[in-house]
Order: sequence, then structure tokens, then C-alpha cells
Amino acid sequence: MTVALPPSVPPFYNDLDPPSSFENGSGNEPNTMPFHSPHPPLSPKNISARFNAKYADTVFRSCDNVLFKIHGINLETSTGGFPPSDFKVLDEVVSLTESTTILELLFQYIYPMPQPEIESLPFDTFADVAEAAEKYIVYPAIYVCKLVMGMAIPSKPLMVFAYGTVIKTFLQKQPHISSENL
Repeated sequence: MTVALPPSVPPFYNDLDPPSSFENGSGNEPNTMPFHSPHPPLSPKNISARFNAKYADTVFRSCDNVLFKIHGINLETSTGGFPPSDFKVLDEVVSLTESTTILELLFQYIYPMPQPEIESLPFDTFADVAEAAEKYIVYPAIYVCKLVMGMAIPSKPLMVFAYGTVIKTFLQKQPHISSENL
């Protein structure tokens, strides 16, 4: 399948807002390009209600196909696991391995907003948030997760030990992450 581009559209597309005048083409017409998307078409319900900033410059896709529009400057100032805000590829959607639930919780730590009460989450959900915080080096979340994980030792010692082992193994495989960053 080939998509014909209107003359005013540059030779790239944003799979979030494709021009409404896209039509099928053979690919032999001028100003056309192949249109192959590995993801189903997106609707407004596929975009996070909380993280849907109009002027966001970074877009993430959860493993369950929900988009998060995030300001790159927030990522740059609150994390160490994402490229700086001046390192951008136009209209790129970055697919992450975490679910919508985990990303909704994690991204709250990079904005000036009330942070989630993760101590009241089910342990598995909390552990997934903690793992994502370590993976993407979300500094505010790492500290809170360490505190809550420490509070969980009396009630879930084996789960906390297993989590610590997984994180230690992950960090040992990441040469660009030093213990000084955490």
C-alpha cells in the first residue's frame, strides 16, 4: 500500500496525526511514500488523558498501545535514562516495554504534580514501577521506591530480595549506568 502525500506535507509523517487527505497510491506518483505501520490506527482513547500535552516534543507508546506525549525538558531534568531534549528525531514514537498503568505512575514523577501513593499499590505493580524507575533512571521515583521497598521487607522479604537481585543484575549489564547515578 502506498500513501499519496498532499504537496504541502513534508516527506515524513506523524502516525499520530496523518493528514486527512491521504489516499492510496501506486507509489509511482510524485510525492508518495510507502505507508506501513506496525501498530493499529490510533484513536483518542489510545492517548493518555493525563499525558497528552499539546506542545510535547516526545511521544512514547506503551506495550498496550497507548501514547504518552511528554515534554523533553522534563525528561532531561528528572531522568538520566533518556536523551537530552535537544536530541530529537522528528515525529518519532518511542515504544516502551511497560504497560499504560506503569507509565502513568512513572511519568507523574517527572512533572510538578502530586506524586502517586505507591505504598498503597499491589506489590507487583509497585515493583514494576520501581523497576521502570531504575531502568529509565527517573531520579525522584528511584528514591521513593527505595524507601517503600525497604518498608516492604517485613511483610514481603522474599519478593524484596528477588526484586533487588533482578535490579542488581540489570544494572551490572548497563555499563553506562554507574552506582553514582542512583
